[in-house]
Amino acid sequence: LLPAMIDDLFRAGREATRADASHQRMHQFRLRTKRVRYTLELFEPVYEGEIEEIMESLKGLQGKLGAINDCATTLEMIRRDRDAAAAVRQLAGKREAEFRTYWKQHFGPSDRVRWKAVLSAADGK
Repeated sequence: LLPAMIDDLFRAGREATRADASHQRMHQFRLRTKRVRYTLELFEPVYEGEIEEIMESLKGLQGKLGAINDCATTLEMIRRDRDAAAAVRQLAGKREAEFRTYWKQHFGPSDRVRWKAVLSAADGK
């Protein structure tokens, strides 16, 4: 179950990090990330600390996606104020770039392989 969740997470992440990804797609990815992290938390005792790095990476990812979602929500509230909306769009662009950089640093192909190996190892415990 858990290795398959990781595959799904990485697949959805590749979609969410595309340059043309909408805030809605990023928000849906944020929700998926939360589900994966909370599921892993349930199994944390089984892994005896082996998934701390994974959990920290997921927390960081949630933070980046949450910051983008905050901008999207704020834009809805202030959309009639052009100057404020322009400033928030600029901030959103910066946060999206930070999210993409974080993804590349913490969620590369080798990370996926390593995470799946760690999560698969509990089968033998």
